[in-house]
Amino acid sequence: MGGDGARAIQSFSGALTLSPGDADLFADLARAHAMRRNWHEVVLDLNAALQLSPRRADLLVLRASARRALKRYEDAKLDIEVALKIKPGDGGALVERGLLRRQLGDIGGARRDFQAAQKAEPGAIAAEAKANLEELSP
Repeated sequence: MGGDGARAIQSFSGALTLSPGDADLFADLARAHAMRRNWHEVVLDLNAALQLSPRRADLLVLRASARRALKRYEDAKLDIEVALKIKPGDGGALVERGLLRRQLGDIGGARRDFQAAQKAEPGAIAAEAKANLEELSP
């Protein structure tokens, strides 16, 4: 993607004309749209990806993030719940649920999710969870 969302959108759209049944291409197109904050398009692309691969927790977490950005909180919550049923303890889903909870004013729930995510997965997810925990501290 190289930081150029418009070019990435063009490239992934072209690739999808050649391989319209590729859930990963739809997911990549969704990420390119997210770079440009085209949240409605992100949701549409992830809907298409999930039609092809309905049990992909990562796609549900991405769609939850876009839905949260659109203030479609109940839809975001449902996506996260399904993602956690598919992949219990998933660090990315826990971070996203923590972000949603924080946005909705449930600071205690957000803190628990960030702590659980930090323990669940090392690396970038743990670092993101830690940064979010630090933002919660007074």
